[in-house]
Amino acid sequence: MNILVACNPFKGSLTSVEAGRIIARALKQFIPGVSVDQAPISDGGDGALDCLAAAAPSRRVRKTVPGPLGQPLSAEYLVFRDRPAAVVEMARASGLALLTRAQRNPMKATTLGTGMLIRAAIERGCREVIVGIGGSATTEGGMGAAAALGYRFLDARGRELFPNGENMARVRRLDASGVLPALAQTRIIAACDVTNPLLGPKGAAAMYAPQKGATPAQVAALEKGLKQLADIAAQTLGRDPRNASGAGAAGGLGFGLMAFLNAELVSGIDMMIRATGLEERMRNASLLITGEGRMDAQSAHGKAPFGLLKLANKSRVPAIAFCGAVQGEKELLKAGFKAVIPIPPGPISLEDAMAQAGPLLSRAVIRSAGLIKICVESRA
Repeated sequence: MNILVACNPFKGSLTSVEAGRIIARALKQFIPGVSVDQAPISDGGDGALDCLAAAAPSRRVRKTVPGPLGQPLSAEYLVFRDRPAAVVEMARASGLALLTRAQRNPMKATTLGTGMLIRAAIERGCREVIVGIGGSATTEGGMGAAAALGYRFLDARGRELFPNGENMARVRRLDASGVLPALAQTRIIAACDVTNPLLGPKGAAAMYAPQKGATPAQVAALEKGLKQLADIAAQTLGRDPRNASGAGAAGGLGFGLMAFLNAELVSGIDMMIRATGLEERMRNASLLITGEGRMDAQSAHGKAPFGLLKLANKSRVPAIAFCGAVQGEKELLKAGFKAVIPIPPGPISLEDAMAQAGPLLSRAVIRSAGLIKICVESRA
């Protein structure tokens, strides 16, 4: 009997690795001798680095870079030992979790630190850099990341602008003469879990800037700035990915990586499945247990648990999910989950649920022992 445990991070409370260990320990309490295959996953956002570190021989490299508001912080990136490739997780340098709620300010926030990690990896000799984009504090179209690689954004008087949200609308010229030469020989892969375009009602500003602290007036200003940035990039570089799937990811970093770094955008969960050999591991499983902090039918596309569900359905492996909160349970069951189980047993505040996430998850698994055994037996 082999149970595959592959959870997305429970944002703000449990990492993928922590959630997997908790579930594995709970399973072993009521299924003696069970084999638990733990596969921490990410859809490209928080936790991508840890998941890929667990999948292949690698080492972590630490560098001091500017945080989302310019404050120095120490951030890690990953270098693989078997090939000249690296992983950068933007959330570690430019993430929303690095700021208090009072500090959130997408007009000031920058991806400069993320770009400096990418540059550091390239300067170490890496010729493939996977950038996990998600969980960002920023809405500046990747200006900061581009600036770190040598692009200069100039105003109408030829003065260089600091790369942040409020300065996008002031850009009148793009100077690419100082771009790091090795960038042209480097494959940049952006992994993300959203398909939003850069602009419009489903774009980076309208959809995500409010949760990063933007007022309605600031959302409008950011939208205007993103359009200006896209126009200048198209005029100067001849690349215009503003309508590409995922261009609006991470405050427009998806767009910026494609436009300025000529990156290719891939599904985060599809990349994770390939990197961790999950297709083969799924075929050997009696049951898939997955989960994340919040699950709903509307956010299904691209999310890690749904990518895993698709793989489980293909292999005819039953799947159940544990989550902090659930909406649209009927639709989730229709998609193929045997059960979607809320971790809290009853009403609880968000703060308490996050603070007690570990014990609540463990108890939820034990509470579901009968269902888990039925699912495993149905596969036998």
